[in-house]
Amino acid sequence: RCLSDWSSDVCSSDLESFEWMMSIRKRRIDELLAYFEFSRPLHEKEYDLLLQIGTIVARAICTEPNFRENSGVKELTAPGLSMAVDMGLLVADLIIDSSNGAVTWILLKSPRSDLSYNLPVLRGRSPRMILDPIRGSITESNAILNGTKLGNVWARTYEFWLDRLMGEGGPQGAPNGPG
Repeated sequence: RCLSDWSSDVCSSDLESFEWMMSIRKRRIDELLAYFEFSRPLHEKEYDLLLQIGTIVARAICTEPNFRENSGVKELTAPGLSMAVDMGLLVADLIIDSSNGAVTWILLKSPRSDLSYNLPVLRGRSPRMILDPIRGSITESNAILNGTKLGNVWARTYEFWLDRLMGEGGPQGAPNGPG
């Protein structure tokens, strides 16, 4: 139900979902790291962590029961989707930590035509600079599963989006990365 009337852009269920996601994200990231026997990286080691854990997660995603094949098409199952979501949360958290507060989570409220409408996304220095790390990580995980991407995709995503979300003059979050 919406807070003011049915035409309102902010509904209590949207806010509750957003608040729930924000309240569990650290725990999900910590559990992902612990499961694969990693710890939170020291500042300036984020890229290296994402390269290392990304390689391991990519192998895990391509292992049953994290995917199933249906009529020759591979698709992520619930455990594989969970890993993909958690990797997206990790990338987002590392971007936020590296941005010194310039990048934040928001509930996307416009435009309504955006695929991420009513979902948690990252916003950079510019209000128009938006990143949906969860949807992006699921897409990249499917590409890994189907052999068109490698486990370095999360490190490269971190590098690419930190640079763009921060804009010119922001801190450097990663080296140039793999070629």
